[in-house]
Amino acid sequence: MNRVAMPMVLAGLLVAGTLGQGGNGPLVMLLVHLGVAVLVGRELGYHGQGEPLPRTVLWPVLGFMAAALAGAATSPYGYGALTTLLEMAVFWGIAWLAVRGGMPFLDRLRTVLVLAALAQVGYVMVRRLFLDEWRSAGTFFNPNHLAAWLVVAVLLLAGSRDRRPTSREWTLHGIAVLIMFAGLVLSGSRGGMVGLGVGGLYLLIVAWGRMTRREKSAAVAGAVLVGVVVTGAMVRRFQGPDRFSLHRTGIWSGTVDMVSDNIWSGVGPGQFDWNARRYQFADGDGALSYDHLYSNSHSDWLRLPAEFGLPGAVLLILALIGTVTVIRRRRRSGSLPPSSAGAIAALLALLVQSAFQNLSHSPAVYLTAAALL
Repeated sequence: MNRVAMPMVLAGLLVAGTLGQGGNGPLVMLLVHLGVAVLVGRELGYHGQGEPLPRTVLWPVLGFMAAALAGAATSPYGYGALTTLLEMAVFWGIAWLAVRGGMPFLDRLRTVLVLAALAQVGYVMVRRLFLDEWRSAGTFFNPNHLAAWLVVAVLLLAGSRDRRPTSREWTLHGIAVLIMFAGLVLSGSRGGMVGLGVGGLYLLIVAWGRMTRREKSAAVAGAVLVGVVVTGAMVRRFQGPDRFSLHRTGIWSGTVDMVSDNIWSGVGPGQFDWNARRYQFADGDGALSYDHLYSNSHSDWLRLPAEFGLPGAVLLILALIGTVTVIRRRRRSGSLPPSSAGAIAALLALLVQSAFQNLSHSPAVYLTAAALL
């Protein structure tokens, strides 16, 4: 395999990671980890491509990793801590490989991701029509994880062009976006809808100045139509069999208590579920009001300080701020091509959705985010 093929191999590896419950299956996880290790090993033998991380990003990231290592060293469940550190290493490995691949990698990832997303939606529709599966997760573990991944594909395709598309491209892209949006609606994910709205708004703001009057009118009409469809889907979603749909506030409250009890060091990487039972709450459902045991925070924003402590969370937030600063500087200087807007919108959508859900439990989602970074 030569270096020209590396971006396509990496993109294919990320899509393969959607199998086996969104990358959680042992065989799929082994395939992805071995593939990343091989690609990293091969890339270490080449020089002259890519660039170092800016210090405003590098130092906070190194500080966060040091905090994670310190937390893992004192964690009571060592295997859970080890697997979390391993996933973090794979995350940074893919991020580094994506930098080495450059914009050609982003172009290949977009193509492969959209094709795979269309296949996922087809699979979801088959299960909905023939198996009467109300909220299909496709090959993912959770419908919300599938929704996050579909949102990434939609936004990458919507913000993919450095030039004005032809009529044929408009038609093909429009059909693909509609199909993927249908899959998102069938997932019933409220967080996915919010993420799509935020990412879509970013793309609209970025492109507004270059749009013709006709395109602006079409964009507004499309946004209204999407809003109507999403509203109807959410009404249907709340009518479904989800007796714990409003219990996130209790879980969030228990997670906040966990953070306050372990504010400096956190409970340790991968230790949340082992500590959650100390923070159970009454669900108000019959005599066994404490039988609904939760094992995740339903918010990665809260999982971060709960497992890595407040200092670890602050360091990662500083790295995020540094990343945003770099993006703004390069966009102003013109060194970022317009097609990068789709990747930025996708990352923004994932960041927003992760406030309500644990996207960090889906390797297919967070490893794709690593590639987009």
